[in-house]
Amino acid sequence: MYAFLGGLGTVTRLHSRRLSTIAAMDAKKPMHKSALDDTTKTGAFERKASVFRSWVSKDGEFEPEAGRYHLYVGYACPWAHRTIITRELKGLTDAIGITFVDYFMGDMGWEFKPEPEPNYGLTKIRELYFKAEEDYGGRFTIPVLWDKKTETIVNNESSEIIIMLNKEFNDFAKNPERDFLPESKRDEILEIAQSFYEPVNNGVYKCGFARTQQAYEDAFVPLFEKLDDLEEVLGKTVSVRPCILALEDL
Repeated sequence: MYAFLGGLGTVTRLHSRRLSTIAAMDAKKPMHKSALDDTTKTGAFERKASVFRSWVSKDGEFEPEAGRYHLYVGYACPWAHRTIITRELKGLTDAIGITFVDYFMGDMGWEFKPEPEPNYGLTKIRELYFKAEEDYGGRFTIPVLWDKKTETIVNNESSEIIIMLNKEFNDFAKNPERDFLPESKRDEILEIAQSFYEPVNNGVYKCGFARTQQAYEDAFVPLFEKLDDLEEVLGKTVSVRPCILALEDL
């Protein structure tokens, strides 16, 4: 029906070879986990939930302050894009620092090139995770919202980070009036965003990391059905809902 991308045998051999290399390079720390580790016995990609899910809020453990927080992102990561865009649109470039990883994810995960990151001189994103939690055993993903005061990861779930950037830092934002998640439309916006998260946002990963033809087709069909729906809407307007730029567009 549809061509399955890539040779499964080749992918598996390369993956096994890569893991052997990583284990030899850093035997004392958990090896870098790639998306291939998130596939089920049926060959389908099944995303693991983000681990760090704390929140920046007034009177909370992580209070909003200018200069306290730092974003670690990358142009090669679609999940990081939305945090980059939200930071820019809200005018938080002076309040929240930002560091970009290199576009290429190597055997040890995302790396800082050509220079180490500015806060601690680290060369890999995995080192930041181990700084936050010495025994961390999950995936080393971006974006990361880092607290320089307590030296830990606040959150590594992009959908939650952009909500925080939208609301919790308004005292330091150059454009606080820009509200991409107004309370009166909150439920509607989040429902729309969720409606294309599974088939599109996550669907491209399900296609790309599928390890069987059936798993690929199961993801391919709803992905392109939803893309057709979005194309029809976005062919008439620049946002999912006419004349309103909201969180579902980021």
